[in-house]
Amino acid sequence: KMVALQATAEEPSDELRADVAGTGQFSDEMFQEFVSLVLTILTKTSQASRMLTAIEAFGEENGINPVALQSITRTWLSYLRAAQKNNAPPKAVRDDLVSLGLPDDKSTLVARVYKKNVGALARAVEGRTLTVNQLTDMQWRFGVTSGSSEVRKSGKTFLQMKLTINNGVKNEDVFMELTLPQFFSLMKEIQKAKAALDQMS
Repeated sequence: KMVALQATAEEPSDELRADVAGTGQFSDEMFQEFVSLVLTILTKTSQASRMLTAIEAFGEENGINPVALQSITRTWLSYLRAAQKNNAPPKAVRDDLVSLGLPDDKSTLVARVYKKNVGALARAVEGRTLTVNQLTDMQWRFGVTSGSSEVRKSGKTFLQMKLTINNGVKNEDVFMELTLPQFFSLMKEIQKAKAALDQMS
Protein backbone atom coordinates (compact mmCIF):
# COMPACT_ATOMS: atom_id res chain seq x y z
CA LYS A 1 0.00 0.00 0.00
CA MET A 2 1.24 3.48 -0.92
CA VAL A 3 2.06 5.95 1.82
CA ALA A 4 -0.29 8.94 2.07
CA LEU A 5 1.09 12.38 1.27
CA GLN A 6 1.78 14.58 4.29
CA ALA A 7 0.09 17.71 2.94
CA THR A 8 -3.13 16.14 1.66
CA ALA A 9 -3.42 12.97 3.81
CA GLU A 10 -4.26 11.06 0.60
CA GLU A 11 -2.43 8.45 -1.41
CA PRO A 12 -0.84 9.94 -4.52
CA SER A 13 -2.45 9.00 -7.83
CA ASP A 14 -0.42 7.91 -10.84
CA GLU A 15 -1.51 11.12 -12.57
CA LEU A 16 -0.21 13.24 -9.69
CA ARG A 17 3.15 11.47 -9.78
CA ALA A 18 3.44 11.79 -13.56
CA ASP A 19 2.42 15.47 -13.67
CA VAL A 20 4.65 16.55 -10.79
CA ALA A 21 7.62 14.62 -12.17
CA GLY A 22 6.86 16.09 -15.60
CA THR A 23 7.26 19.65 -14.35
CA GLY A 24 10.61 18.56 -12.96
CA GLN A 25 11.77 18.49 -16.58
CA PHE A 26 11.09 22.23 -16.95
CA SER A 27 14.11 24.53 -16.92
CA ASP A 28 14.50 26.56 -13.70
CA GLU A 29 13.17 29.68 -15.42
CA MET A 30 10.18 27.84 -16.92
CA PHE A 31 9.38 26.20 -13.59
CA GLN A 32 9.45 29.51 -11.70
CA GLU A 33 7.11 31.07 -14.28
CA PHE A 34 4.73 28.10 -14.14
CA VAL A 35 4.57 28.10 -10.32
CA SER A 36 3.94 31.86 -10.35
CA LEU A 37 1.03 31.44 -12.79
CA VAL A 38 -0.51 28.60 -10.75
CA LEU A 39 -0.26 30.57 -7.49
CA THR A 40 -1.85 33.61 -9.14
CA ILE A 41 -4.82 31.47 -10.24
CA LEU A 42 -5.20 30.19 -6.68
CA THR A 43 -4.78 33.51 -4.85
CA LYS A 44 -6.40 35.95 -7.29
CA THR A 45 -9.50 34.17 -8.55
CA SER A 46 -10.71 37.29 -10.36
CA GLN A 47 -7.70 36.95 -12.67
CA ALA A 48 -8.19 33.23 -13.36
CA SER A 49 -9.34 33.73 -16.96
CA ARG A 50 -6.37 35.98 -17.75
CA MET A 51 -3.96 33.55 -16.09
CA LEU A 52 -5.43 30.66 -18.09
CA THR A 53 -4.62 32.59 -21.26
CA ALA A 54 -1.12 33.25 -19.88
CA ILE A 55 -0.62 29.53 -19.24
CA GLU A 56 -1.68 28.76 -22.82
CA ALA A 57 0.87 31.33 -24.05
CA PHE A 58 3.49 29.79 -21.73
CA GLY A 59 2.83 26.40 -23.33
CA GLU A 60 3.10 27.77 -26.85
CA GLU A 61 6.34 29.63 -26.09
CA ASN A 62 7.93 26.50 -24.63
CA GLY A 63 6.51 23.94 -27.06
CA ILE A 64 4.42 22.07 -24.46
CA ASN A 65 1.44 20.01 -25.62
CA PRO A 66 -1.66 22.05 -24.59
CA VAL A 67 -3.64 19.00 -23.42
CA ALA A 68 -0.72 17.82 -21.28
CA LEU A 69 -0.24 21.32 -19.87
CA GLN A 70 -3.94 21.54 -18.91
CA SER A 71 -3.63 18.25 -17.03
CA ILE A 72 -0.45 19.38 -15.27
CA THR A 73 -2.03 22.71 -14.30
CA ARG A 74 -5.15 21.02 -12.89
CA THR A 75 -2.99 18.61 -10.90
CA TRP A 76 -0.92 21.39 -9.33
CA LEU A 77 -4.02 23.46 -8.54
CA SER A 78 -5.70 20.47 -6.91
CA TYR A 79 -2.64 19.51 -4.85
CA LEU A 80 -1.87 23.01 -3.57
CA ARG A 81 -5.52 23.71 -2.77
CA ALA A 82 -5.74 20.45 -0.79
CA ALA A 83 -2.51 21.31 1.04
CA GLN A 84 -3.92 24.69 2.02
CA LYS A 85 -7.24 23.22 3.19
CA ASN A 86 -5.29 20.87 5.46
CA ASN A 87 -3.15 23.76 6.75
CA ALA A 88 -0.10 21.82 5.64
CA PRO A 89 3.24 23.35 6.64
CA PRO A 90 5.71 24.23 3.84
CA LYS A 91 8.04 21.40 4.88
CA ALA A 92 5.26 18.84 4.29
CA VAL A 93 4.71 20.28 0.80
CA ARG A 94 8.43 20.09 0.07
CA ASP A 95 8.76 16.51 1.33
CA ASP A 96 5.69 15.43 -0.66
CA LEU A 97 7.03 16.91 -3.89
CA VAL A 98 10.42 15.26 -3.41
CA SER A 99 8.69 11.90 -2.83
CA LEU A 100 6.68 12.47 -6.03
CA GLY A 101 9.86 12.85 -8.07
CA LEU A 102 10.37 16.61 -8.18
CA PRO A 103 14.05 17.63 -7.76
CA ASP A 104 15.08 19.05 -4.38
CA ASP A 105 15.74 22.57 -5.62
CA LYS A 106 12.36 22.85 -7.35
CA SER A 107 10.55 21.31 -4.34
CA THR A 108 12.23 23.85 -2.05
CA LEU A 109 11.21 26.70 -4.39
CA VAL A 110 7.54 25.60 -4.30
CA ALA A 111 7.61 25.31 -0.49
CA ARG A 112 9.11 28.80 -0.22
CA VAL A 113 6.49 30.34 -2.56
CA TYR A 114 3.72 28.38 -0.79
CA LYS A 115 4.87 29.73 2.60
CA LYS A 116 4.95 33.29 1.23
CA ASN A 117 1.40 32.98 -0.14
CA VAL A 118 -0.24 30.88 2.59
CA GLY A 119 -2.32 33.81 3.86
CA ALA A 120 -3.58 34.71 0.39
CA LEU A 121 -4.35 31.05 -0.29
CA ALA A 122 -6.47 30.84 2.86
CA ARG A 123 -8.41 33.98 1.93
CA ALA A 124 -8.98 32.66 -1.60
CA VAL A 125 -10.38 29.34 -0.33
CA GLU A 126 -12.70 31.22 2.05
CA GLY A 127 -13.76 33.49 -0.80
CA ARG A 128 -14.77 30.52 -2.91
CA THR A 129 -17.66 29.91 -0.51
CA LEU A 130 -19.20 33.32 -1.25
CA THR A 131 -21.83 33.64 -3.98
CA VAL A 132 -21.89 37.22 -5.23
CA ASN A 133 -23.77 38.16 -8.41
CA GLN A 134 -24.61 34.54 -9.12
CA LEU A 135 -26.41 33.88 -12.40
CA THR A 136 -29.51 31.88 -11.46
CA ASP A 137 -31.46 31.84 -14.73
CA MET A 138 -31.10 32.85 -18.36
CA GLN A 139 -33.75 33.11 -21.08
CA TRP A 140 -33.30 34.15 -24.70
CA ARG A 141 -35.10 34.42 -27.98
CA PHE A 142 -34.04 35.17 -31.53
CA GLY A 143 -35.81 37.72 -33.72
CA VAL A 144 -35.51 39.33 -37.14
CA THR A 145 -35.94 43.07 -37.63
CA SER A 146 -38.71 44.13 -40.00
CA GLY A 147 -40.38 47.37 -41.08
CA SER A 148 -37.34 49.38 -40.04
CA SER A 149 -36.98 52.94 -41.26
CA GLU A 150 -33.40 52.05 -42.04
CA VAL A 151 -33.73 49.66 -44.98
CA ARG A 152 -30.21 48.31 -44.60
CA LYS A 153 -31.06 47.04 -41.09
CA SER A 154 -34.27 45.30 -42.12
CA GLY A 155 -34.00 41.51 -41.97
CA LYS A 156 -31.13 41.51 -39.49
CA THR A 157 -31.13 38.76 -36.86
CA PHE A 158 -30.83 39.75 -33.20
CA LEU A 159 -30.98 38.05 -29.81
CA GLN A 160 -32.89 39.24 -26.75
CA MET A 161 -31.65 37.94 -23.41
CA LYS A 162 -33.04 38.05 -19.88
CA LEU A 163 -30.55 37.25 -17.12
CA THR A 164 -31.70 36.64 -13.54
CA ILE A 165 -28.88 37.52 -11.14
CA ASN A 166 -28.75 36.99 -7.39
CA ASN A 167 -26.72 39.81 -5.85
CA GLY A 168 -26.57 38.12 -2.46
CA VAL A 169 -29.75 39.80 -1.23
CA LYS A 170 -32.37 39.33 -3.95
CA ASN A 171 -32.86 38.32 -7.58
CA GLU A 172 -32.67 41.01 -10.25
CA ASP A 173 -33.56 40.74 -13.95
CA VAL A 174 -31.17 42.22 -16.50
CA PHE A 175 -32.30 42.62 -20.10
CA MET A 176 -30.07 43.00 -23.15
CA GLU A 177 -30.31 42.84 -26.91
CA LEU A 178 -27.39 41.57 -28.97
CA THR A 179 -26.55 41.29 -32.64
CA LEU A 180 -25.36 37.86 -33.76
CA PRO A 181 -21.65 38.91 -33.77
CA GLN A 182 -22.06 40.26 -30.23
CA PHE A 183 -23.77 37.04 -29.16
CA PHE A 184 -20.96 34.87 -30.56
CA SER A 185 -18.40 37.11 -28.86
CA LEU A 186 -20.30 36.68 -25.56
CA MET A 187 -20.40 32.91 -25.99
CA LYS A 188 -16.64 32.87 -26.55
CA GLU A 189 -16.06 34.78 -23.30
CA ILE A 190 -18.42 32.43 -21.42
CA GLN A 191 -16.49 29.43 -22.73
CA LYS A 192 -13.22 31.01 -21.59
CA ALA A 193 -14.72 31.66 -18.15
CA LYS A 194 -15.98 28.06 -17.95
CA ALA A 195 -12.53 26.76 -18.91
CA ALA A 196 -11.01 28.90 -16.16
CA LEU A 197 -13.50 27.53 -13.62
CA ASP A 198 -12.82 23.97 -14.79
CA GLN A 199 -9.10 24.54 -14.20
CA MET A 200 -9.86 25.68 -10.67
CA SER A 201 -12.23 22.85 -9.76
